[in-house]
This record gives sequence, C-alpha cells and structure tokens, in this order.
Amino acid sequence: MKLLTEKGISLVILIVAITLTSLMGVGIVSFMGAKQKTLVPQVQTYQAYAIAHAGIEFAIRYAYDNKDDNDFPNAHFPKTVSFGGGSFTITYDRNNNFVLSKGTYGTATRTIELTNFRSYANIP
Repeated sequence: MKLLTEKGISLVILIVAITLTSLMGVGIVSFMGAKQKTLVPQVQTYQAYAIAHAGIEFAIRYAYDNKDDNDFPNAHFPKTVSFGGGSFTITYDRNNNFVLSKGTYGTATRTIELTNFRSYANIP
C-alpha cells in the first residue's frame, strides 16, 4: 500500500495551502488593528489643528466687532471658546502684535500664531 498516492498528495497540498492562507489572513487582520490604533491620535491632531485655525478666524472677527471698545484688546483676551467637540484659547501679545490660538481636541493640542494681528482685524 502506497502512502503518497495522488489523492494523498492533493490532500497534503490542500492542507498546506489552507494553513498559509489562514496565516496571511491573521497577519492582515492584526496589521489592520494596529493601524486603527494609530489612526485615532492622528485624526485628533488634524481636528485640533482645524479648531486652532477656527480660533484665529474667530479672533479676527471678534476684534473687528469690538474694535470701538476703548479697552480692546486688553480686557478681552485670553478667551476660551468651546467649538467642534473641542475648544480653542486665544491669547493676544500686545507688545509683539500677534495672536496665539491653541486648539484642543481629545488628547491632541495644536497652536497657530497670527502675526501683525491689528492689520487683519482693521484695528488702528
């Protein structure tokens, strides 16, 4: 009686092929799981950047709306606003004439600086 007949070899090849395919599938699934874990902080960083940018836009509009106030911008900044599931904090540096917007979303924080702020907001 022969052990390795045509049917026996086909069965061995089939078992090896199924095993290799299963191992590749497990590898792909574990890779996708690891990729998903690293994607969350990256998305939060992009959202924090967008919120910080919204803070700059808000500061320009806020300054334009309040430019007639005699104590502007000293009494109005720093200002924190909740926005888009996160928040931004605007600070104004009077000596150097720039606005700093710090956007926060989840665990991520991004900062944007706008120089020459008075000209953007049409403040004399």
